Amino acid sequence: MDISPDHIETKIIGYGNAGRSLFITGNFPIKISPEFDSVVSNFMGDGSFGNIKSLPNYKQKNELGRRIFLTKLYNVFGKFCKNDLAYDTYWQVRIPKIIGEIIKKYYQISPTDSLNRRLPNQMKNKSRNFKIAILASFIVDEGHIGDSIEIYSGNKALLQDYLEIAESLEYRCTEIKKKKGHLTPRPSYRFRISARSSKKILADLEELKQEYPNCSLAHKQKQLEQIVRKQEIQFKRCQSRKQDILKLLDHEVNTINKLKEILPITGTTISEHLRELENKGLIERVGKVKDADIWKRMISMAPNMQGKHSPIR
Repeated sequence: MDISPDHIETKIIGYGNAGRSLFITGNFPIKISPEFDSVVSNFMGDGSFGNIKSLPNYKQKNELGRRIFLTKLYNVFGKFCKNDLAYDTYWQVRIPKIIGEIIKKYYQISPTDSLNRRLPNQMKNKSRNFKIAILASFIVDEGHIGDSIEIYSGNKALLQDYLEIAESLEYRCTEIKKKKGHLTPRPSYRFRISARSSKKILADLEELKQEYPNCSLAHKQKQLEQIVRKQEIQFKRCQSRKQDILKLLDHEVNTINKLKEILPITGTTISEHLRELENKGLIERVGKVKDADIWKRMISMAPNMQGKHSPIR
């Protein structure tokens, strides 16, 4: 008769701690997936692994964010009876103690307070999809999405762990900076992910969601989508302005001041466009009028089919 652990796992219909702990129906063997690590990352943000006197819990005011976390728990560990009072009134998901124990045992997480937690090295060295799920969960709890994605925490070492993950995903990030705490003497720390990386982040999340639809930014997903839409509009407008500049340089409008008289943009923006066009080899400086550079559209040196040279259009 097969009595191996693998065989026993297939026969388990539920599990829990001794005593009056919540009973969980199913899921063995537990799969270490991006959803599993996403749950662990939520614990690092607005969760608690509990102690002798209290159950593990996760607090999230937004109902969608709270519901997605609970769904991930069910998917990974199995279902248990939700405490409706805690869920609806105190914005908490109260979690069976055994789940906290499994996570701590698997990743060798030592009991500690929120200001001394660290992300396990094993999580930081996971594959790309795991890292995206880990970072997204922390942004849901400890992030703000506006002109950029700002991630903050009173735990500088933990924040450094997430900065390393973001940089390993090739997102553009600032250094961690210190800021005075709000209504507390303790300082707060934060770093930003540039809005320039927002399109890449959104694409990564969309790819991950094809297999793990709950590994998202929850209620903050729309804010990221808005940043991407704004950038696309700005990019199209910018490309249009550059084309306008190229056309005007064909008609003797050849200094910043002359361009500024026609185009509804500032001289600083025109100067930036001119530098970009120069770096691409599309225009060149051919002299000065007083202190102003005279710009000219360059002619392509590639011969056409008749052996002549054609201007770049």
